[in-house]
Amino acid sequence: MSLKDLPPEAWEALYDSWQKSGLSQRKFCERQKIEYKAFAYRREKASLAKRRAESRVILKSPEPTPIPKFIPIELLQKSPVFSWIEVQLPHGILLRIPTHETA
Repeated sequence: MSLKDLPPEAWEALYDSWQKSGLSQRKFCERQKIEYKAFAYRREKASLAKRRAESRVILKSPEPTPIPKFIPIELLQKSPVFSWIEVQLPHGILLRIPTHETA
């Protein structure tokens, strides 16, 4: 019997028969008059395809990140000592904003 010509359904049935037989691959092939190397090759190929299909991960696109918006601030009282506001941003960035109007 040539395994090259077997459709996938027939191969699965043959593979199931081997598993249910309790025989080694070699003994099963001898009884079925199948070339052992071809059977082992097809079995490994099917096993690899199954493992790949099981390990395949479907990635979804992440939700779009909302665009950060500026938040308006209002100074309730001007400080006679400080003429700016400092905002410490991530990664050590320091934003210094003057509190007085510039001409």
